[in-house]
Amino acid sequence: MQWSGETENQWKTRTLEWHRAFAVLPTQMDNGKWVWLEPYWIRRMPVPNGWRWDRQEWAHGIMPLPDPPMTRPPPPSRH
Repeated sequence: MQWSGETENQWKTRTLEWHRAFAVLPTQMDNGKWVWLEPYWIRRMPVPNGWRWDRQEWAHGIMPLPDPPMTRPPPPSRH
């Protein structure tokens, strides 16, 4: 019998992108609204000490726009 499920690397790759989830339990979105028994968008975001989950409302089935590209901060002033 061969394993046909998702590997850890596949899970990590998939969860970095927006994907659909379902709020079986009351779930709070990033904007503060609570949803329950309805779909929403979720993704895993890396942060300095690990990662956190971003959650957005389903918004009639339209996927959220991707984040703008990150730019480098300006150099520190030499004053």
